[in-house]
Amino acid sequence: CTLTLIDAIMMAASDDEARPWPPSSAPRPPQYELVWTGRDVCERRVRPYVFTYEMNCKHRWLGRSVRDVLTTEFCMNPPSYYDAALRDGRIRVNGAADQGARLFRDRDRVTHVACRHEPPVDGTRELLP
Repeated sequence: CTLTLIDAIMMAASDDEARPWPPSSAPRPPQYELVWTGRDVCERRVRPYVFTYEMNCKHRWLGRSVRDVLTTEFCMNPPSYYDAALRDGRIRVNGAADQGARLFRDRDRVTHVACRHEPPVDGTRELLP
């Protein structure tokens, strides 16, 4: 999912609800839909949603570049993803966009706005309140 920071904020805010800036990482209840895939077989699919990951600088990151930390510590995405996210402003350090060359200092805070896509689950069971 390719999002700009503005697209992510617009998707996170609803029409009737004012959202603070920066967007909170507190999870909102995701909306889902039931999809019948066969006779008596139903999948519950959560609609894609925007989530803000927040993390504080770890001691082992001090003196290392932002790009280096992202590509070595968080291997779930290729380095090209982190380069694009840094360039687009989806990953920010202390609230400011960074190209990845900055070195981590004590008390730095990293935020990463991402669009999450969850896999479908069995929807034939009742949901707990």
